Amino acid sequence: MRARAAAIPGITVIVGEEVKTTGGDLICLFLDEAIPPGLSPAETIARARAQGALVGIPHPFDRYRGSVGAAEDEIRALA
Repeated sequence: MRARAAAIPGITVIVGEEVKTTGGDLICLFLDEAIPPGLSPAETIARARAQGALVGIPHPFDRYRGSVGAAEDEIRALA
């Protein structure tokens, strides 16, 4: 947040975080406040969207990292 407030004109600072949910990781961009870890994917997405954030699924097909993408049915339900 401090970086965004101190941004040089012409440079856009995007505030975001990778959030660990109960169903895997999600990337949330354009946040105004942090989202706590340990929530369900649906609750994490709801909190991010309430801030007008963009939500993405990092490394969705990497079976060695904790991504929501590891559960294909969950991706379909969230989509």
